Amino acid sequence: EQKPFDGQEPIPVDMDVEEINPISNQTLAEEKKNAGNELYKIKRYDAAVQLYTEAINLCPDTPAYYGNRAATHMMLCDYRSALRDAKQSVQLDDKFEKGYMRIAKCSLLMGDLVGTEQAIKKFLELDPSNQTLKPELISLKQLREINEKVASCHDKQDYRTCLYHCDNAIKISPASIHYKLLKAECLALLGRFDESADIAISIMQTNSTNADAIYVRGLTLYYSDNLEKGLLHFERALQLDPDHKKAKAMRIKAKQLKERKEKGNELFKSGRFKEAQTVYTEALALDPLNKDINSKLFYNRALVNSKLGSLREAISDCSSALEMNEKYMKALLQRAKLHYNLENFEECVKDYEKALKFEKTMEIKNLLKDAKLQLKKSKRK
Repeated sequence: EQKPFDGQEPIPVDMDVEEINPISNQTLAEEKKNAGNELYKIKRYDAAVQLYTEAINLCPDTPAYYGNRAATHMMLCDYRSALRDAKQSVQLDDKFEKGYMRIAKCSLLMGDLVGTEQAIKKFLELDPSNQTLKPELISLKQLREINEKVASCHDKQDYRTCLYHCDNAIKISPASIHYKLLKAECLALLGRFDESADIAISIMQTNSTNADAIYVRGLTLYYSDNLEKGLLHFERALQLDPDHKKAKAMRIKAKQLKERKEKGNELFKSGRFKEAQTVYTEALALDPLNKDINSKLFYNRALVNSKLGSLREAISDCSSALEMNEKYMKALLQRAKLHYNLENFEECVKDYEKALKFEKTMEIKNLLKDAKLQLKKSKRK
Protein backbone atom coordinates (compact mmCIF):
# COMPACT_ATOMS: atom_id res chain seq x y z
CA GLU A 1 0.00 0.00 0.00
CA GLN A 2 1.43 3.28 -1.06
CA LYS A 3 1.46 6.02 1.59
CA PRO A 4 0.58 9.50 0.35
CA PHE A 5 3.51 11.86 0.13
CA ASP A 6 5.79 9.04 1.20
CA GLY A 7 9.32 10.25 0.86
CA GLN A 8 8.12 13.64 -0.36
CA GLU A 9 8.49 17.08 1.24
CA PRO A 10 5.24 18.66 2.52
CA ILE A 11 3.78 21.11 0.06
CA PRO A 12 4.22 24.69 1.45
CA VAL A 13 0.96 26.55 2.01
CA ASP A 14 0.91 30.21 1.11
CA MET A 15 -0.71 31.90 4.22
CA ASP A 16 -1.24 35.62 4.56
CA VAL A 17 0.02 36.00 8.22
CA GLU A 18 0.58 39.51 9.56
CA GLU A 19 3.89 39.79 11.30
CA ILE A 20 3.36 40.74 15.04
CA ASN A 21 5.85 43.04 16.73
CA PRO A 22 5.81 42.73 20.56
CA ILE A 23 5.17 46.01 22.47
CA SER A 24 8.28 47.14 24.34
CA ASN A 25 8.28 47.53 28.13
CA GLN A 26 8.98 51.24 27.70
CA THR A 27 5.89 51.74 25.50
CA LEU A 28 3.71 49.73 27.88
CA ALA A 29 5.08 51.60 30.89
CA GLU A 30 4.31 54.94 29.21
CA GLU A 31 0.74 53.80 28.60
CA LYS A 32 0.42 52.87 32.29
CA LYS A 33 1.87 56.24 33.31
CA ASN A 34 -0.49 58.17 31.01
CA ALA A 35 -3.48 56.22 32.31
CA GLY A 36 -2.28 56.97 35.86
CA ASN A 37 -2.09 60.67 34.99
CA GLU A 38 -5.72 60.62 33.83
CA LEU A 39 -6.80 58.99 37.09
CA TYR A 40 -4.74 61.53 39.07
CA LYS A 41 -6.59 64.39 37.33
CA ILE A 42 -9.97 63.02 38.47
CA LYS A 43 -8.61 62.40 41.99
CA ARG A 44 -8.71 58.59 41.84
CA TYR A 45 -5.40 58.48 43.65
CA ASP A 46 -5.41 54.86 44.85
CA ALA A 47 -5.99 53.60 41.33
CA ALA A 48 -3.34 56.01 39.99
CA VAL A 49 -0.78 54.63 42.47
CA GLN A 50 -1.47 51.12 41.18
CA LEU A 51 -0.83 52.16 37.56
CA TYR A 52 2.36 54.06 38.42
CA THR A 53 3.53 50.97 40.30
CA GLU A 54 2.91 48.83 37.21
CA ALA A 55 4.89 51.34 35.13
CA ILE A 56 7.76 51.17 37.66
CA ASN A 57 7.73 47.37 37.55
CA LEU A 58 8.08 47.52 33.77
CA CYS A 59 10.79 50.24 33.77
CA PRO A 60 12.31 50.53 37.25
CA ASP A 61 14.95 53.05 36.15
CA THR A 62 12.63 55.88 35.08
CA PRO A 63 12.71 58.76 37.62
CA ALA A 64 9.43 60.36 36.41
CA TYR A 65 7.42 57.25 37.35
CA TYR A 66 8.66 57.44 40.96
CA GLY A 67 8.03 61.20 40.86
CA ASN A 68 4.41 60.73 39.75
CA ARG A 69 3.81 58.07 42.36
CA ALA A 70 5.37 60.33 45.02
CA ALA A 71 3.00 63.16 44.04
CA THR A 72 0.04 60.78 44.30
CA HIS A 73 1.15 59.48 47.71
CA MET A 74 1.28 63.10 48.85
CA MET A 75 -2.34 63.60 47.79
CA LEU A 76 -3.19 60.55 49.92
CA CYS A 77 -1.25 62.11 52.85
CA ASP A 78 1.11 59.13 52.83
CA TYR A 79 4.21 61.28 53.14
CA ARG A 80 6.50 58.47 54.21
CA SER A 81 5.87 56.55 50.97
CA ALA A 82 6.03 59.79 48.98
CA LEU A 83 9.42 60.64 50.48
CA ARG A 84 10.74 57.17 49.69
CA ASP A 85 9.70 57.52 46.02
CA ALA A 86 11.03 61.08 45.74
CA LYS A 87 14.41 59.98 47.10
CA GLN A 88 14.48 57.11 44.61
CA SER A 89 13.74 59.52 41.75
CA VAL A 90 16.77 61.72 42.54
CA GLN A 91 18.92 58.67 43.09
CA LEU A 92 18.19 57.68 39.49
CA ASP A 93 18.65 61.25 38.25
CA ASP A 94 20.46 63.69 40.55
CA LYS A 95 19.24 66.63 38.45
CA PHE A 96 15.55 65.75 38.76
CA GLU A 97 14.26 69.04 40.23
CA LYS A 98 10.75 67.84 41.03
CA GLY A 99 12.27 65.05 43.13
CA TYR A 100 14.05 67.53 45.42
CA MET A 101 10.92 69.69 45.54
CA ARG A 102 8.88 66.74 46.80
CA ILE A 103 11.59 65.69 49.26
CA ALA A 104 11.54 69.23 50.72
CA LYS A 105 7.72 69.31 51.01
CA CYS A 106 7.47 65.82 52.56
CA SER A 107 10.36 66.43 54.95
CA LEU A 108 8.77 69.66 56.15
CA LEU A 109 5.35 68.04 56.62
CA MET A 110 7.06 65.30 58.66
CA GLY A 111 9.00 67.81 60.77
CA ASP A 112 12.46 66.90 59.45
CA LEU A 113 14.37 70.19 59.62
CA VAL A 114 17.67 68.84 58.25
CA GLY A 115 16.03 66.89 55.40
CA THR A 116 14.00 69.94 54.35
CA GLU A 117 17.01 72.24 54.39
CA GLN A 118 19.18 69.86 52.37
CA ALA A 119 16.49 69.30 49.72
CA ILE A 120 15.82 73.04 49.30
CA LYS A 121 19.55 73.71 48.99
CA LYS A 122 19.94 71.05 46.27
CA PHE A 123 16.84 72.34 44.43
CA LEU A 124 18.20 75.90 44.38
CA GLU A 125 21.61 74.71 43.19
CA LEU A 126 19.88 73.27 40.12
CA ASP A 127 17.62 76.29 39.56
CA PRO A 128 18.68 79.34 41.64
CA SER A 129 15.94 81.66 40.36
CA ASN A 130 13.08 79.19 40.99
CA GLN A 131 10.72 80.51 43.71
CA THR A 132 8.54 77.36 43.98
CA LEU A 133 9.91 76.41 47.43
CA LYS A 134 9.80 79.92 48.90
CA PRO A 135 6.80 79.06 51.18
CA GLU A 136 8.65 75.98 52.44
CA LEU A 137 11.74 78.11 53.11
CA ILE A 138 9.65 80.52 55.22
CA SER A 139 7.95 77.65 57.06
CA LEU A 140 11.32 76.01 57.69
CA LYS A 141 12.58 79.17 59.41
CA GLN A 142 9.40 79.34 61.54
CA LEU A 143 9.66 75.67 62.47
CA ARG A 144 13.30 76.03 63.50
CA GLU A 145 12.35 78.90 65.84
CA ILE A 146 9.42 76.93 67.28
CA ASN A 147 11.64 73.89 67.74
CA GLU A 148 14.05 75.92 69.89
CA LYS A 149 11.14 77.15 72.04
CA VAL A 150 9.80 73.60 72.42
CA ALA A 151 13.20 72.35 73.61
CA SER A 152 13.68 75.28 76.00
CA CYS A 153 10.22 74.91 77.61
CA HIS A 154 10.61 71.14 77.91
CA ASP A 155 13.98 71.53 79.64
CA LYS A 156 12.41 74.01 82.09
CA GLN A 157 9.52 71.57 82.67
CA ASP A 158 7.11 74.28 81.50
CA TYR A 159 4.83 71.72 79.88
CA ARG A 160 1.88 74.05 79.35
CA THR A 161 3.90 76.46 77.18
CA CYS A 162 5.69 73.53 75.54
CA LEU A 163 2.27 72.13 74.55
CA TYR A 164 1.36 75.47 72.95
CA HIS A 165 4.55 75.45 70.85
CA CYS A 166 4.01 71.78 69.89
CA ASP A 167 0.58 72.70 68.52
CA ASN A 168 2.18 75.48 66.44
CA ALA A 169 4.80 73.05 65.14
CA ILE A 170 2.07 70.55 64.18
CA LYS A 171 0.31 73.26 62.13
CA ILE A 172 3.44 73.43 59.95
CA SER A 173 4.29 69.70 60.18
CA PRO A 174 0.98 67.82 60.56
CA ALA A 175 2.62 64.47 59.77
CA SER A 176 5.36 64.83 62.39
CA ILE A 177 5.36 61.85 64.76
CA HIS A 178 8.00 63.63 66.86
CA TYR A 179 5.87 66.70 67.63
CA LYS A 180 2.72 64.64 68.14
CA LEU A 181 4.44 62.46 70.74
CA LEU A 182 6.05 65.45 72.42
CA LYS A 183 2.56 66.96 72.64
CA ALA A 184 1.25 63.69 74.08
CA GLU A 185 4.05 63.66 76.66
CA CYS A 186 3.17 67.22 77.74
CA LEU A 187 -0.51 66.27 78.00
CA ALA A 188 0.37 63.32 80.23
CA LEU A 189 2.56 65.48 82.48
CA LEU A 190 -0.29 68.02 82.71
CA GLY A 191 -2.72 65.30 83.82
CA ARG A 192 -4.68 65.13 80.54
CA PHE A 193 -4.24 61.37 80.31
CA ASP A 194 -7.05 60.46 77.90
CA GLU A 195 -5.90 62.93 75.23
CA SER A 196 -2.31 61.77 75.65
CA ALA A 197 -3.23 58.09 75.45
CA ASP A 198 -5.29 58.66 72.26
CA ILE A 199 -2.23 60.08 70.46
CA ALA A 200 0.17 57.40 71.72
CA ILE A 201 -2.19 54.51 70.94
CA SER A 202 -2.98 55.78 67.41
CA ILE A 203 0.75 55.88 66.64
CA MET A 204 1.32 52.44 68.21
CA GLN A 205 -1.43 51.04 65.97
CA THR A 206 0.49 52.05 62.86
CA ASN A 207 3.93 51.32 64.32
CA SER A 208 3.95 48.91 67.24
CA THR A 209 7.72 49.25 67.68
CA ASN A 210 7.83 53.03 68.14
CA ALA A 211 9.72 53.34 71.45
CA ASP A 212 8.62 56.97 71.99
CA ALA A 213 4.93 56.08 71.61
CA ILE A 214 5.29 53.14 74.01
CA TYR A 215 7.09 55.40 76.51
CA VAL A 216 4.28 58.01 76.35
CA ARG A 217 1.63 55.31 76.76
CA GLY A 218 3.60 54.15 79.80
CA LEU A 219 3.44 57.69 81.22
CA THR A 220 -0.36 57.79 80.92
CA LEU A 221 -0.63 54.48 82.78
CA TYR A 222 1.96 55.39 85.42
CA TYR A 223 0.28 58.72 86.19
CA SER A 224 -3.16 57.07 86.30
CA ASP A 225 -2.12 54.93 89.30
CA ASN A 226 -1.34 51.91 87.09
CA LEU A 227 2.25 51.55 88.24
CA GLU A 228 2.73 47.95 87.10
CA LYS A 229 1.57 48.50 83.50
CA GLY A 230 3.45 51.77 83.28
CA LEU A 231 6.64 50.00 84.33
CA LEU A 232 6.09 47.29 81.70
CA HIS A 233 5.78 49.94 78.97
CA PHE A 234 8.99 51.67 80.06
CA GLU A 235 10.80 48.33 79.95
CA ARG A 236 9.36 47.55 76.50
CA ALA A 237 10.52 50.96 75.20
CA LEU A 238 14.02 50.19 76.49
CA GLN A 239 14.04 46.79 74.78
CA LEU A 240 13.40 48.59 71.49
CA ASP A 241 15.74 51.49 72.24
CA PRO A 242 18.25 50.74 75.05
CA ASP A 243 19.45 54.39 74.98
CA HIS A 244 15.99 55.91 75.52
CA LYS A 245 16.88 58.35 78.33
CA LYS A 246 13.33 59.28 79.31
CA ALA A 247 12.15 55.66 79.50
CA LYS A 248 15.26 54.79 81.53
CA ALA A 249 14.62 57.60 84.04
CA MET A 250 10.92 56.72 84.36
CA ARG A 251 11.64 53.02 84.81
CA ILE A 252 13.98 53.84 87.73
CA LYS A 253 11.41 56.23 89.24
CA ALA A 254 8.52 53.76 88.83
CA LYS A 255 10.53 50.89 90.35
CA GLN A 256 11.61 53.01 93.33
CA LEU A 257 8.07 54.28 93.89
CA LYS A 258 6.64 50.76 93.72
CA GLU A 259 9.26 49.42 96.13
CA ARG A 260 8.86 52.32 98.63
CA LYS A 261 5.07 52.11 98.58
CA GLU A 262 5.06 48.34 99.14
CA LYS A 263 7.73 48.61 101.87
CA GLY A 264 5.76 51.30 103.69
CA ASN A 265 2.60 49.18 103.57
CA GLU A 266 4.46 46.17 105.00
CA LEU A 267 5.91 48.25 107.85
CA PHE A 268 2.48 49.71 108.63
CA LYS A 269 0.86 46.28 108.74
CA SER A 270 3.57 45.00 111.10
CA GLY A 271 3.07 47.98 113.45
CA ARG A 272 6.45 49.62 112.73
CA PHE A 273 4.88 53.04 112.35
CA LYS A 274 7.93 55.27 112.71
CA GLU A 275 9.79 53.34 110.00
CA ALA A 276 6.67 53.37 107.81
CA GLN A 277 6.46 57.16 108.20
CA THR A 278 10.08 57.51 106.97
CA VAL A 279 9.50 55.25 103.97
CA TYR A 280 6.26 57.01 102.91
CA THR A 281 8.09 60.36 103.19
CA GLU A 282 10.87 59.03 100.94
CA ALA A 283 8.27 57.77 98.43
CA LEU A 284 6.55 61.17 98.34
CA ALA A 285 9.81 62.86 97.34
CA LEU A 286 10.30 60.61 94.27
CA ASP A 287 7.78 62.17 91.88
CA PRO A 288 5.72 65.24 92.90
CA LEU A 289 3.84 65.04 89.56
CA ASN A 290 2.23 61.66 90.30
CA LYS A 291 -0.88 62.96 92.01
CA ASP A 292 -2.83 59.69 92.04
CA ILE A 293 -0.14 57.69 93.84
CA ASN A 294 0.97 60.60 96.03
CA SER A 295 -2.59 61.18 97.27
CA LYS A 296 -2.61 57.57 98.51
CA LEU A 297 0.85 57.96 100.04
CA PHE A 298 -0.30 61.09 101.91
CA TYR A 299 -3.36 59.20 103.16
CA ASN A 300 -1.20 56.26 104.27
CA ARG A 301 1.17 58.61 106.10
CA ALA A 302 -1.86 60.27 107.72
CA LEU A 303 -2.84 56.86 109.15
CA VAL A 304 0.72 56.37 110.40
CA ASN A 305 0.75 59.83 112.02
CA SER A 306 -2.61 59.05 113.64
CA LYS A 307 -1.12 55.87 115.14
CA LEU A 308 1.88 57.89 116.36
CA GLY A 309 -0.45 60.44 117.99
CA SER A 310 0.60 63.23 115.60
CA LEU A 311 -2.97 64.26 114.81
CA ARG A 312 -2.25 67.71 113.38
CA GLU A 313 0.35 66.23 111.02
CA ALA A 314 -2.22 63.58 110.08
CA ILE A 315 -4.78 66.30 109.26
CA SER A 316 -2.18 68.08 107.12
CA ASP A 317 -1.49 64.84 105.20
CA CYS A 318 -5.22 64.27 104.62
CA SER A 319 -5.49 67.85 103.31
CA SER A 320 -2.56 67.23 100.94
CA ALA A 321 -4.25 64.05 99.68
CA LEU A 322 -7.50 65.97 99.08
CA GLU A 323 -5.71 68.76 97.20
CA MET A 324 -4.66 66.09 94.70
CA ASN A 325 -8.02 64.31 94.67
CA GLU A 326 -10.93 66.24 96.18
CA LYS A 327 -13.21 63.19 95.97
CA TYR A 328 -10.87 60.93 97.95
CA MET A 329 -13.46 59.72 100.45
CA LYS A 330 -11.05 57.84 102.74
CA ALA A 331 -8.93 60.96 103.24
CA LEU A 332 -12.00 63.16 103.73
CA LEU A 333 -13.56 60.88 106.34
CA GLN A 334 -10.22 60.40 108.12
CA ARG A 335 -9.73 64.17 108.34
CA ALA A 336 -13.27 64.60 109.70
CA LYS A 337 -12.53 61.94 112.33
CA LEU A 338 -9.26 63.65 113.30
CA HIS A 339 -11.01 67.04 113.62
CA TYR A 340 -13.59 65.35 115.85
CA ASN A 341 -10.86 63.88 118.08
CA LEU A 342 -9.23 67.32 118.37
CA GLU A 343 -12.67 68.85 119.07
CA ASN A 344 -12.48 70.95 115.91
CA PHE A 345 -16.20 70.33 115.45
CA GLU A 346 -16.78 73.17 113.00
CA GLU A 347 -14.20 71.72 110.59
CA CYS A 348 -15.48 68.22 111.28
CA VAL A 349 -19.04 69.24 110.28
CA LYS A 350 -17.74 70.81 107.03
CA ASP A 351 -15.93 67.59 106.10
CA TYR A 352 -18.92 65.35 106.81
CA GLU A 353 -21.22 67.68 104.85
CA LYS A 354 -18.84 67.49 101.90
CA ALA A 355 -18.62 63.70 102.22
CA LEU A 356 -22.41 63.46 102.24
CA LYS A 357 -22.56 65.24 98.87
CA PHE A 358 -20.37 62.50 97.39
CA GLU A 359 -21.97 59.53 99.17
CA LYS A 360 -25.42 59.78 100.76
CA THR A 361 -25.05 56.88 103.20
CA MET A 362 -26.74 56.42 106.57
CA GLU A 363 -23.34 56.06 108.26
CA ILE A 364 -22.17 59.50 107.07
CA LYS A 365 -25.56 61.04 107.97
CA ASN A 366 -25.21 59.72 111.53
CA LEU A 367 -21.60 60.95 111.79
CA LEU A 368 -22.68 64.40 110.60
CA LYS A 369 -25.59 64.44 113.04
CA ASP A 370 -23.25 63.59 115.93
CA ALA A 371 -20.68 66.21 114.82
CA LYS A 372 -23.39 68.90 114.68
CA LEU A 373 -24.57 67.91 118.15
CA GLN A 374 -21.02 68.16 119.54
CA LEU A 375 -20.57 71.55 117.83
CA LYS A 376 -23.78 72.80 119.44
CA LYS A 377 -22.61 71.57 122.84
CA SER A 378 -19.19 73.19 122.44
CA LYS A 379 -20.78 76.58 121.80
CA ARG A 380 -22.66 76.36 125.10
CA LYS A 381 -19.42 76.06 127.07
